[in-house]
Amino acid sequence: MPSCPQCNKPLAEVTRQCPTCRADLDLLVEYVSGLAGSLYRAEQLTRGGELGPAMWAYLEVLEVDPDNPEAKRQVGQVATAVRQFDRTAPGRRWAQGLRQRRTATRLRSSLAEDALLSWWRSWWHS
Repeated sequence: MPSCPQCNKPLAEVTRQCPTCRADLDLLVEYVSGLAGSLYRAEQLTRGGELGPAMWAYLEVLEVDPDNPEAKRQVGQVATAVRQFDRTAPGRRWAQGLRQRRTATRLRSSLAEDALLSWWRSWWHS
């Protein structure tokens, strides 16, 4: 629920004039209506299956109102889905396997160098 920027009293409904102090609230009305329009557009895009543009629309809402619960929820769901996809996609698993093999190869190589160095030192000092 928005509050009047002049007297800080909560507004039961967004009107062009504060009922308490009679301050002009035109900017607040435009802000709220623009935000509602952006949320509506994002929701329509989501329902239409256009998830990319919907995501951008929700991010635009968050740019204006970072605490908007609907936009935060939708963006959070998409971020979670992307993370899940990155973990389970076959190409990603393959790339992760390469990284693990590369790390294991480096470890084996390092252990072999240590063993050779250890053998050389023991031979040299004997």
